[in-house]
Amino acid sequence: MGNKIKLLDQDVVHKIAAGEVIVSPTNALKELIENSLDAGSSSIQVVCKDGGFKLLQITDNGNGIDDDDLPLLCQRFATSKISAFEDLETVSTLGFRGEALCSISHVAHLSVKTKVSTSSTATVATFGDSKLLSTKKCAGVQGTQVSVEDMFYNIPLRLKALRSKSNSDGAEYQKILDVVTKYAIMYPGTFSCKRVQDSQPFVIPAGPPKEKMKRIFGAGVFKNLLDLNIELADGEPGSEFGLKAVSGCITSLNYPSKKSTPYIFFINKRLVSCDPLSRAIRKVYQDHMPKSSSHAVVFLSIELKSENIDVNVHPTKREVRFLYEDEIVDIISQKITKELTKSSDSRDYSVQSYIPATTLPSPLQVTLESSAKPKYEYNMVRTDPMQSRVTHYTNNYIPRTSNKDASAIAPPKNKNRELPGVLDSIKQADDRGTSDISATHSDDESDNETTRISRKSIGNKDVSNATSFSNRNQITVRDLNLSSVHELILDIRRNASSRLFHLFSKHSFVGVIDSKRRLAAVQQDVRLYLIEYKLAFREFFYQLALTSVGNFGTVHLGDGVPIEQFSNFNSFHMTEMLLDYFRIEFKRREDGWYLTQMPLILPGYVFSISKLKNFLVDIGNIDFSNEKECMRMLALALADVNIPSQKESRSIETVFIAMKTCFVPSKSLLSSVIEIASLPKLYKVFERC
Repeated sequence: MGNKIKLLDQDVVHKIAAGEVIVSPTNALKELIENSLDAGSSSIQVVCKDGGFKLLQITDNGNGIDDDDLPLLCQRFATSKISAFEDLETVSTLGFRGEALCSISHVAHLSVKTKVSTSSTATVATFGDSKLLSTKKCAGVQGTQVSVEDMFYNIPLRLKALRSKSNSDGAEYQKILDVVTKYAIMYPGTFSCKRVQDSQPFVIPAGPPKEKMKRIFGAGVFKNLLDLNIELADGEPGSEFGLKAVSGCITSLNYPSKKSTPYIFFINKRLVSCDPLSRAIRKVYQDHMPKSSSHAVVFLSIELKSENIDVNVHPTKREVRFLYEDEIVDIISQKITKELTKSSDSRDYSVQSYIPATTLPSPLQVTLESSAKPKYEYNMVRTDPMQSRVTHYTNNYIPRTSNKDASAIAPPKNKNRELPGVLDSIKQADDRGTSDISATHSDDESDNETTRISRKSIGNKDVSNATSFSNRNQITVRDLNLSSVHELILDIRRNASSRLFHLFSKHSFVGVIDSKRRLAAVQQDVRLYLIEYKLAFREFFYQLALTSVGNFGTVHLGDGVPIEQFSNFNSFHMTEMLLDYFRIEFKRREDGWYLTQMPLILPGYVFSISKLKNFLVDIGNIDFSNEKECMRMLALALADVNIPSQKESRSIETVFIAMKTCFVPSKSLLSSVIEIASLPKLYKVFERC
């Protein structure tokens, strides 16, 4: 038979519990500082001896403790902070368990000197094993002084382990000073810390967090600090996760440090550790700086809704749990990324002086060497000219026809298309050297090649015969001078994005990543981007349609598409305008109306006939009484019918190539373009390309 179960002696229970709460002098200091802050203190003084083992004394100018409360001061779970378990959901004080002083009294000699404003004298009380041993009156000032002596005197194994780990008084004092400075940054009052043998304390005067960080970390950190502020009112994006505000300071990219400094986090004014947030912030800095020097100084005060946070997680209260942790961490890391990116424009770089050689080179040698600027590996895009392209192995067959047929459908030669004034405006706005980008579109398709559309079924009838195209060289270019079209082009100019213009005009198409979600990858210089191309294609074809009004080529639809099945189609009275401006032709026959002709928007590219059904529905809903809105909706309808389907991979590449010469992307596409890789960032990780 094994030993029987029995209740432990209360003294043993208290010592076990005390060992969980008071792990080291710094844990006791944290609990005592939080008690002082809960008492409304604006000045906290810390004195220690032998790393806090011999003496740890905290003096504040708070409210003090009434004499009537002294018998319960060190009783376990005796507290003035909460009265019911439900109060934990809204507790605003730092302490709430009533365990700290009780645990300290079981592992050290504890005395408390306190005075309230209504008393003329102070009271000194001594405690042992959570019991009040004695009290006496003395002179004193308002506030409380807690003295902890001979910590772990009755747990020699713990004392020996901690002493052997620290090895010196200085190491433990640095830990104590670290706790004091963290609370000093967060709270506006005055904090001081000293060892008994020191003549002067380390004082952190009252002031804003940034000034206190200057006192603690030095001027080198202070001059590189960036303010970080997030304030979310109810209803704003992010507020649904319970995040109310974030404030603090972070070091900029101009502060490369090889020494790791623990991040300082306060959540609802509690000093806590948050590993997910630490990892996210560390990754942000590593993405912008080399790993060896990406250590930063970070202080953040995060305010969450009290009902979303659980403070009763860890005996020492060093951890908390809160709802929507991943979402909140993501919001904060994105804000830090934004601030670092903004500050990178003023980033400083170390420059080493050039020491000339003893022999002077010839003038010709100087000219050649100075003109050749070195290009580093992480800024180079290297390809093997002997390597075949992936698309070389795809089906690239185009049916051949006679030279006569081919000349009838070949796209025009050297026909330029541009948005008046838009590209010039973009060139001026772009600060990254896009002035050499051509704004024209030159069609150089072979005259002896043609593309035919096979027979497709639409509705209940078929489109007979092959579709053919007319040569736009036979069309005299007209300037209709429509104010509505000019206004729409002006809208494009106002919303143009110089950054995206540079990307689309210089990109190289990589391939379709996800045809269902319409995602494709493109490379621009040393960066790889993921683009939601359906939205970009819609804008592209919309712009082509607007700039080609009155000057379209034509796509003949053979016998035509029957449209009597579209009961809401009411555009027959506008057939002359549709034919003149957009090359959209309707013909009436004995059995009804037919769509027999469509505009050719992009030479060398053919839309899918299966989309004509939706196109007829779209133009049937257009209000022709408003000229500007009519032109806009017609251009959008033509854009929608020209967007390649999911399976048309070759057409997708064709459109991407055309976008390099005549596309002005809007700012609304910024959210559809994501940078997924870059050689400089990869070089920081792998240190090779």
